[in-house]
Formats: sequence, C-alpha cells, structure tokens
Amino acid sequence: MNRGRIILNASRGGAISPPKRMSAIERSCVTCGDTEEEAHLERCVQCGKWFCPDCAFKQTGRRFDSAGCARDFFWGQTDEDDEDDTTQRDPPEY
Repeated sequence: MNRGRIILNASRGGAISPPKRMSAIERSCVTCGDTEEEAHLERCVQCGKWFCPDCAFKQTGRRFDSAGCARDFFWGQTDEDDEDDTTQRDPPEY
C-alpha cells in the first residue's frame, strides 16, 4: 500500500498528482452567494452549479438552481432562444 502523495503511472512512468479539491471559498450559491461554511450547498444535476436550500427551485421531488434547469432536465433543451421561463410574465387579461 502506497501512502505517499505521488502515485506513479505504470504505463508511462510519470507522476500523477492527487486530485485537487475545491476550497469552500470557490463553492458558493449562484443566487445568494452563501458559502459552504454558511449553508449546505448542493450541485445542480443539469448544469453543475452550486446552490443552497433557500435558493433551490423544486420540481417533482428534485432540486435545481433555476427553473430553466428543471425544464431542461425534464423536457430537454429547447432551440427557441426567446422562450425563457425564468423571467416573470404578466398574467393574461380576460
């Protein structure tokens, strides 16, 4: 068992550095900016951005960082650039 920090690649003989971890400063909520020290951050399964539970967009038992990611996850990405359901629209007049 190798307890050292550097692992040798058997096929090439070169050194492989250990994987880098992101610091808590780099991980922050995309909406409010809370860090991992202030809130439990989750990663969006669609885009990979970090978000806190207070800013999460919840749909069908899953949490996303935005309504657009939830839509893309369930319905796929659309080709229409002008359709953005993350903005508020005026209610229809009857």
